[in-house]
Amino acid sequence: MIRLTFDRNRTNLQGTVHLPASKSIAARALVLHHLASKEPAQDNIPNLPECDDTRVIRRALTDASANGTINIEGAGTAMRFLTALFVCQPGSDIILTGNNRMQQRPIGTLVEALRELGADISYEGKEGFPPLHIRGKELSGDSLTMDGSISSQYISAMLMITPLIKPASEGNPPFRLTLEGKIVSAPYIDMTCALMEHYGIEVAWEEETGSLIVPRGSYVDKSLTIEGDWSAASYWYAMQTLAMKLYIPYSVKLEGLTYTDCIQGDSICVELLDPQLLMCGEISIDCSDTPDLIPTLAVAYFLLDTPFRIYGAENLRIKETDRIDALAYELGKLGCALKVESRNWNDKAEEILIWDGTKNEAYDNGKCARISTYGDHRMAMSFAPAVLRFGQIEIEHPEVVNKSYPAFWDDLKSVGIGIDILPDTEANPSENEP
Repeated sequence: MIRLTFDRNRTNLQGTVHLPASKSIAARALVLHHLASKEPAQDNIPNLPECDDTRVIRRALTDASANGTINIEGAGTAMRFLTALFVCQPGSDIILTGNNRMQQRPIGTLVEALRELGADISYEGKEGFPPLHIRGKELSGDSLTMDGSISSQYISAMLMITPLIKPASEGNPPFRLTLEGKIVSAPYIDMTCALMEHYGIEVAWEEETGSLIVPRGSYVDKSLTIEGDWSAASYWYAMQTLAMKLYIPYSVKLEGLTYTDCIQGDSICVELLDPQLLMCGEISIDCSDTPDLIPTLAVAYFLLDTPFRIYGAENLRIKETDRIDALAYELGKLGCALKVESRNWNDKAEEILIWDGTKNEAYDNGKCARISTYGDHRMAMSFAPAVLRFGQIEIEHPEVVNKSYPAFWDDLKSVGIGIDILPDTEANPSENEP
């Protein structure tokens, strides 16, 4: 556990922070590089981020040649992408598993889609959930329809292997992947398409049918420099806006970001945390495209005393933790009476996070709140800016940031946030569900 401290009457926030490369881009690049070449990834992707998710995928791609059991721990992206990758690798015989939370995260939509193309996948435990027993083989088919409302990672996983699927009819037609329902996290699908194009396969959106048209062919390995991570940048933009609200001198420079031709949807955090937007009273936004920003935004808007309605939060139920319940419980420790409203939208359930400005009496301004992280990196980093408002805050299991941003606490310290290491009170960061 760590305690963050800050005396806004005596300390300025200043310095330079070099953000990590995007783990979302890195995950896709590693899979596409593997499909294009068997050479070491670092030869053509020199700035791979040193985070847990990237490490897990790199290790899995190395271990896959020996078959056996591959444990991807808590990396949801790795579970989805590697399932599709190993399925279409003839001769592979792999048990793909993860930690306890991973075995509670659904994967049935992707498995059923792959089975339609001839994949040999069986469940080792509960139906619809990891672990999976995968026996690789050549897949065949010309088209597929998938539900786009559950997880964009299912779509991206399928997209990346479609050029390799054997046509079921003559003439080598392109593969048609049709998406049904409300598409969540669409910018991540666009990211996948952009990276596939970088490696030689150009995907076309057919808007009138909601289909992605993918030509058959082989990927061509090319060098790639990964953009800085805009999800990581969102925590700093939250702190910058909060510092402005509290009249705290702030001169922190972020390095590594791409501002033009960026392929990360989370770059919209600049607009969603713009002080001009926050002057408009209650904020009402739809985050269906960028659900990873929701923890950052919910915490920041509360700290800024800005009532909000955040639509499109339902996808948070199947993240590293149930982020909706976790956010409600942990924000309550700071005095936020967060409400969750459910409604049906286009025959799909949607959840909305609402704060109308009501505060509860749970938080004592003279006491240091202790935030639980539930094995979730975004829970830890989203609550860090609260130190500017309250002067001190404790974060349990700070090591969870290793999933995407291992240097986060060091970077905070370098710009003026006090950080003290304390004994952890829990054995397992993922067991303290709200």
